[in-house]
Amino acid sequence: APWQPISAKSNPYGYASLYSLSGPITPSSCPFNYLYGPLYTMYQNYLGYLATSSNTYNNQTVLGSGYVQLQPLPGLKIKGSLSGQQYTLNNNNYISFDFWQYGQTPANPYTGVPNATAGTTPNSVAVSTGTTTNLITALDLDYNHSFGKHNIDFTADASTQDWTWYNTAVQQFVYTSDPSLRYFNATGTEHGSYLENQHRVYIGYLARLSYNFDNKYYLEGVVRRDGSSAFAPGHQFGTFPSVAAGWRISRESFMSRLSFINDLKIRGSYGSLGNDQTTGGWQYISVANVNPPS
Repeated sequence: APWQPISAKSNPYGYASLYSLSGPITPSSCPFNYLYGPLYTMYQNYLGYLATSSNTYNNQTVLGSGYVQLQPLPGLKIKGSLSGQQYTLNNNNYISFDFWQYGQTPANPYTGVPNATAGTTPNSVAVSTGTTTNLITALDLDYNHSFGKHNIDFTADASTQDWTWYNTAVQQFVYTSDPSLRYFNATGTEHGSYLENQHRVYIGYLARLSYNFDNKYYLEGVVRRDGSSAFAPGHQFGTFPSVAAGWRISRESFMSRLSFINDLKIRGSYGSLGNDQTTGGWQYISVANVNPPS
């Protein structure tokens, strides 16, 4: 609201006197209407959110590709290609101790602070780095030939994709709001985490045969054979066929009377494709719970 200050001496959502180490701040420990009822909705202050936190990203992408193509026979092309991309994301995050005052359901601001001391104002500083590397190699063969009104196009392709991703992060509390002093050394109280390290490999084979007569009647068949390392051994590959047919009606003689149509084609197709993104991957691997329910 334009009449509402970011923070005021009579801050309606400032309950510094309620800071404690005993438990969360709840409606039973502060005026209900201010934090949870309609008055709190009225007092919500997004400028307050921005004033008590910052979240910056530094992205860097490097990519490149190259290929070699040969034509040993008329109509036959053989192409080998290599492409790669590396994407690095660096994140710096700062959350002031006073940030809790602007939350929808504020909790004890000392939660998660090691060796917390009442009356102090620990601010959270976190840094993380994630790197994704993607390398694709492919070998492609393409042959096309025409004789009379018959036209044939055959394509075969084999490709591999090697994809890796890792992300590291560490978080610590500092007792300053000065941006130039938001750093820390290892003390053993950091909330460090090696978030994830993934490696996936994909292999794909494709064959496609296309035929058309007089550029009017079209038939096409495609067969794919794809594999993903995310699935269990013995279930990593699948075969996916498809067929298509088309008719370019605009090339028929009876269409010549319709001058307002210069190109009209009807096409129908049916096929199937695989998808390894429907799960998180490696769901077949059992895990052990060190704290099973009683």
